[in-house]
Amino acid sequence: MASSLGKEIRRARLRAGIGLRELARRIEKSPAYLVALERAEESPGVTEEPLAAIAAELSLSSDVLMTLASKVPAEVKPKTPLEIELYRMVRQLPVKRQRALLDALKAADGEADRDKHGGKRD
Repeated sequence: MASSLGKEIRRARLRAGIGLRELARRIEKSPAYLVALERAEESPGVTEEPLAAIAAELSLSSDVLMTLASKVPAEVKPKTPLEIELYRMVRQLPVKRQRALLDALKAADGEADRDKHGGKRD
């Protein structure tokens, strides 16, 4: 049985009406590469670049594909002990509280942007 990653890629590819060879051409990989991704029983060793390309071609969230592949995007890998501690604490929260925290952080970020631009929005 295919991995969750493979199932998601195949489902989105078929929904978009894109053939395997065409998608392979668009992401500059071989059709065999895509077959391996779609059929692998476990998430294969895939890097961020092809996952991002696949996500863009199939109108998918690259975050979803990265999660299904058990990968962490380079831009969000923790760089300090504080970031690791924050991640651990957030991860332990129920999803509802995680969402509330994310919403609060986005709101605070929006306020900071408005303050930085003198109350004007770009």
